[in-house]
Amino acid sequence: SIPPLFLYPNITLLASFRPFSTDSALPRLADVAAAEAFIDSAEVVIIGFFKVRGSVCNSVCEFVCGMQEYNQASAVGLFQSEVKVHLLLFANRGSADYKPLQEKLAALAPHYTGKMLFVLINGKVKSNERALGYFNLKPGDLPRVGIYDADSDKTFLLPEGEISTERVQNFCDSFISGELQKEKESEENKKKSEL
Repeated sequence: SIPPLFLYPNITLLASFRPFSTDSALPRLADVAAAEAFIDSAEVVIIGFFKVRGSVCNSVCEFVCGMQEYNQASAVGLFQSEVKVHLLLFANRGSADYKPLQEKLAALAPHYTGKMLFVLINGKVKSNERALGYFNLKPGDLPRVGIYDADSDKTFLLPEGEISTERVQNFCDSFISGELQKEKESEENKKKSEL
C-alpha cells in the first residue's frame, strides 16, 4: 500500500549528466519490484524520472504515481503524455470525502495503466475553474468524476450519485469498450435532429 505521489514536471532532480550510466551511484528502478524495495528502504525517498527515448513515464512511474494532482505545472506533462485519456476526480480539498475519494481512485489507477491517467482536480483552487467549466461544473457540484479524451477533445461525466469503486470502474470500462462514446454520439445526433 504505497501512498500516491504527485509529480510536478517543472521540478527536475539532476543527479548526473548520465543518470543511467553503469558507474552511477543512483539506483535504477527498472520494474515495480525495484520501486517497492526502494520505497521501503527509507522513511523518505525521492524518485526522479528522466525522459529516455521519447518516453516520459513507464510502468514504474505510473505505479508510483497512482493519481496526479492537476495544477499549472502538471498540466504540461499531462497534455504531453502519450496517454490521451484522463479520468478526472473533481473534489474540494478539505471536504469530508476528499481524501477517501482520492485514495479510492488512486487504488483503481493501476488497473488502467497505459490506458488512462488518473487526475485529481481541486475545485477550491481558482485557477482550476476553467477545468470545471469545461465539464459545466462549479465547486458546489463536487465531488464528480469525468473523463477527458484529448484525441477527440470530448468530455464524459459520470452521472450524479455515489462515487464507488464499482461505478468508476464501470465508467472507465464503458469508455474503453467504446460504449460511452456511442451513447454520447447518439445523444448529440438526437439533439441535432431536434433542431
